Amino acid sequence: MISVEEAKKLIIENTSISENSEEVHCELAAGKILAEDIFSPTDLPPFRQAAMDGYGIALTKETQSINHKVIAEVRAGDYVERPVDAQSAVRIFTGARVPDDVNCLVIQENVNANNDTITSDKADFLKPMANIRPQGEQVQKGALALKKGTLLTPASVGYLNSMGIEKIKVIKPAKIGILVTGDELQKPGSALDKAQVYESNSGMLKSVLHYTLGLKDVSIHFVKDDFNSVKETIDHIFKESDLLLVTGGISAGKYDFVKRALEELGVNSIFYKIAQKPGKPLYFGKKASKAVFGLPGNPAAALTCYYQYVYPYLKKHQGHSSYFLPEQNMTLKNSFAKKPGLAMFLKAKANGSEVEISQGQASSMLHTFSEANAFVYLPSETGEVKTGEPVKVNLLNH
Repeated sequence: MISVEEAKKLIIENTSISENSEEVHCELAAGKILAEDIFSPTDLPPFRQAAMDGYGIALTKETQSINHKVIAEVRAGDYVERPVDAQSAVRIFTGARVPDDVNCLVIQENVNANNDTITSDKADFLKPMANIRPQGEQVQKGALALKKGTLLTPASVGYLNSMGIEKIKVIKPAKIGILVTGDELQKPGSALDKAQVYESNSGMLKSVLHYTLGLKDVSIHFVKDDFNSVKETIDHIFKESDLLLVTGGISAGKYDFVKRALEELGVNSIFYKIAQKPGKPLYFGKKASKAVFGLPGNPAAALTCYYQYVYPYLKKHQGHSSYFLPEQNMTLKNSFAKKPGLAMFLKAKANGSEVEISQGQASSMLHTFSEANAFVYLPSETGEVKTGEPVKVNLLNH
């Protein structure tokens, strides 16, 4: 049995970034990780560009004031080739291409316009390249615009589109297989026998994969408590998925066949059992580039283990640079007693700088979890914590 800290360290050390990529339209790329370096195919802006509405002039060392004749108008999308001399001006609008002779753009608020003449005796704004965006100011043609491994945002999409880029390669979302074990489980919507319960883990895990990471390619498989069936189903899932999540069947009970099946299929066990509560019998193993987590069967324990271990595995696998839930210290609003020995992840409600540990911490209970927005983490050596003390908190809604 290993510590929480060692388990997390082993997961990150044994996780590689996926080499699978796919091409997507830029507008669908936000939230994904860039799988290639992007070099700009153009200068951005592609020409000298007006930053404001105003008047473009050919500024010289002798220019002290403005008394210029307006000889043309340039709107965004227009291009004027007419020469502009020291006594001429061009009416120009934001985003328009600045004529080659113009080297100063005077904003319209700083001049007096009368028919086709502009005047002003102000000299403090007569500066070279005033209100003109240089060609290639953002990025120059051929320069590295975005690095491989960048987390793409809506701003990234706009940046790519502004360079004329329509499609890019991103890390392909992981394909997940969920295996549900247990003869006592029935799907929601069906009738229950006297000794059966409704199965909730698969829907919960599929939902949290989409909710936290946007992963949609998730298959769910049900298997009876029979060794050969468990082994065959696991083998099938491994061939089709990047990650296998097994709920239940990982402990040492008479009908818990998962660990033995994984061993016979050549899965390398990285660790089994963590000194924590809930979720002590967590399993993590690898087979080539694929991984498997054996999650507890109790729903709250399974979801806790997802957030603390599966989530960071997938964050690294998908190319993110930070992996774990956000952590901060908060002031405890209510006391809680535990015995030293096992670390604990306690469902809690965080509000501002304070956090309150929820009632109902049993690993089978989801009603408390459904109202929680944080975990209070109590390390293994911690005993009782009292109201007003600082505690480590993992935030769920981030």
